[in-house]
Amino acid sequence: MIWWKEFFTVLRMNGYDGPVSLELEDYTMDPLTAFHKSTNVLKELL
Repeated sequence: MIWWKEFFTVLRMNGYDGPVSLELEDYTMDPLTAFHKSTNVLKELL
């Protein structure tokens, strides 16, 4: 999560205020579970 927090901080510092796209690349995880985990992480970071 630290890497993602720094990533979004750099985006904001450079004026980015656009959409964020979530992509599922772990095909061993149920898509709905992956969606919930990803959105929870994003909520904490943003």
